[in-house]
Amino acid sequence: MRSDNADGPRRDAVRRDRGPGMRGGRDRAPGRGVGLRGPDGPRGLLRGITLSTDQEKALRANQARHLLSTKPLMLEMMSARTDEQLARLNGDQKALDAASARLSTSRTRLDSLRSTRSSTTELRAVLTPEQQTLLDRNLSSPGFRRSGPRGAAGSPGARSGRDPAPRRGIERPSRPRSDSLDDSATSTGDR
Repeated sequence: MRSDNADGPRRDAVRRDRGPGMRGGRDRAPGRGVGLRGPDGPRGLLRGITLSTDQEKALRANQARHLLSTKPLMLEMMSARTDEQLARLNGDQKALDAASARLSTSRTRLDSLRSTRSSTTELRAVLTPEQQTLLDRNLSSPGFRRSGPRGAAGSPGARSGRDPAPRRGIERPSRPRSDSLDDSATSTGDR
């Protein structure tokens, strides 16, 4: 840091007060860079499109219907995660396995529910033909990425070609070692 900068200490104090993960300014959420779905935030998809009140009501109804259908699964996943944590803390492997199975089942059901619902298709059904062309332009813009909360294949959060990340608390099976590296197999006991 340069010593002739009068704002230097104040700027450092502001950075320190923000804490880790606080990248944004006044209007941004902690740890978030650009918006969720594109450079213009969650509404970047509708950039340049003015919706009528009927269209807005239809979109809100679709969103409410989707939230109502996913809420029980989200609650089940939250319960299973809590059970996993408790089982891990208590060292109860049976309970941990059962909670992990519940979580995996709930996650699979939620993913299948999300895959059958296409927000773009539902949005397109509400829009006029002129608005649909604007939607297509927004979808093809370079800053827009079509990834959900977990990120799609090829998105910045994807694990390029590697095995899925191991979940916490679940050990991966170890690879079998060759016998030539095992000292106990070749040991004669005269050490």
